[in-house]
Amino acid sequence: MWRFCSAQRIASTSATYAPVIEAVKARFDVPVSLDTYKYEVARAGAQAGADLINDIWGLKYDEGQMAAFLAESGLPCCLMHNRRQAEYGDF
Repeated sequence: MWRFCSAQRIASTSATYAPVIEAVKARFDVPVSLDTYKYEVARAGAQAGADLINDIWGLKYDEGQMAAFLAESGLPCCLMHNRRQAEYGDF
């Protein structure tokens, strides 16, 4: 049902975000939120210093791996709503 990313793409994404998070945390005393629905990226972001994970799939993307990581890490999480297709005609 869900499309999973390759390990190479996840590593590339983590390598992109981690230095930015580290630089912001080193220069400013501000909380940093990382928008991701991939627990591997969330884990790398947490190791880099992210303070909050914003999961746009509401912990439904990866069969519980993000939820387990968040429970283990103790990081706060913002759960978002998302749909495969943006059909919002009933507003």
